[in-house]
Amino acid sequence: ERREAAARELDGGLAEGAGFRGVVRRLSDYSIGVALEGESGLPGSGELDEACEAEEAAEAAAGRMSPAREARLLALARSIIGEAVQVDFLASDATHARNVWALERLRHIAAEACRGAALPPLPLVTAVHGSGGVPVEAPSAPPPPFAALDPSLDASQLAAAAAALDPTRPLVAVQGPPGTGKTGVVIEVARQAAARGQRLLVCAPSNLAVDNLTLRLARADPSLRLVRVGNPERVDAAALALTPAAAAAAREIRMRQEAAAEEARLLREVERNPEMKPQRKEQMRSFYKRHMRRLLEKRVARGEMGALADAQIVLCTATASAEPSLAKLPPFDLAVLDEAGQATAPNGWLPLLRARRALLVGDAKQLPPTLLSPAAAAGGLGLSLMEAFEGRAPVSACVALKTQYRMHADICAWASAAMYGGQLSAAADAAARTLDQLEGVERTEATATPLMVLDTPAGTGGNERRRADGAMTNPQEA
Repeated sequence: ERREAAARELDGGLAEGAGFRGVVRRLSDYSIGVALEGESGLPGSGELDEACEAEEAAEAAAGRMSPAREARLLALARSIIGEAVQVDFLASDATHARNVWALERLRHIAAEACRGAALPPLPLVTAVHGSGGVPVEAPSAPPPPFAALDPSLDASQLAAAAAALDPTRPLVAVQGPPGTGKTGVVIEVARQAAARGQRLLVCAPSNLAVDNLTLRLARADPSLRLVRVGNPERVDAAALALTPAAAAAAREIRMRQEAAAEEARLLREVERNPEMKPQRKEQMRSFYKRHMRRLLEKRVARGEMGALADAQIVLCTATASAEPSLAKLPPFDLAVLDEAGQATAPNGWLPLLRARRALLVGDAKQLPPTLLSPAAAAGGLGLSLMEAFEGRAPVSACVALKTQYRMHADICAWASAAMYGGQLSAAADAAARTLDQLEGVERTEATATPLMVLDTPAGTGGNERRRADGAMTNPQEA
């Protein structure tokens, strides 16, 4: 009866498009998890919301949801929406629309430059595309030295960070094979730039990469004012405390504490003034209290926009860098695009167009941009912004990381010869590392051999499986 009433209320039922909208959170070969958006409007949905809140509280206290609680929630959900649910995938054109906007913005910057107006991203555009077809040479002087915050950085990592922090270089690319410490360079650059009073926009093509940078920065320096922008359903749970809403709440607490301390200081000055008469002191006390209250209310009212404006580092995906809330902020001093080799050029331009200078970090020899259209690939969309810049940039603007800390020397030598012109070397603590050194791994010919080349059987490429946690596996190849 409840399902029939719901169908009538929704003027035709769920099958006619009046159902839920949501975001896919989990996907496997056998299940799909969707976080529903907004109010469902179904009778009983409020009861389900209340039950979910109660179960979430119990789950948080117990550390996990019990099978009994999960069964009760499932039964309640089925009583509202039915046993069978039709799921339709709706592709979003938001990324495409924003990429097109980036191209139109580049055209506008070029047109304004022809009229003699230099918009803030012009040095970045010139660094990639040149001026009149001629690449602009970066300064030949070495970047100024700095005191590293991370003492473990090697010489090439320090050189990369120094180049990225050099204010005379509008655009710098840091290329690094797997295990060379690219993320460590990003963390060092972000901390150094923030310490110098600069505002940073740190991006990557994927939410997973952005979450990794967010948590690494938070661990490296808990005092940094970080804001992680993005759909909460796609943000790592550990980073939810840094979303704009959470940052606004923390900012309000901090502002109230600061306002109370400032009011107390002003009142003490009034009390200690020997030349001020009692009546005048009472007037000044009343004025300061009213003034501090109005000032605090004004600052708190700015909410999430205030938290974004107050942030030292804003982190989001490249696509999310075109969010309207970020467009309202002044240009950032430095934009960092991690995994730059995996972003298409239009998508990579989105964060760069929001800044005065930029740092590209990645490895064009690893995963390229994902393209499903052969026509788009033939038209050049498969060329990343990093590849485009490295193809015409001066040597001084491109820094290569040459020491890797992950692979055995034999694996490193093979990769170095095959992909990196023999320039890659293995760090001493990784050079002799083999599988049999791991706890619980028996020493055999296979586990003691650092590099093996196997010819996988024909037909195994189509046997990939997606686990409930989203990871891809291929048992037949394994």
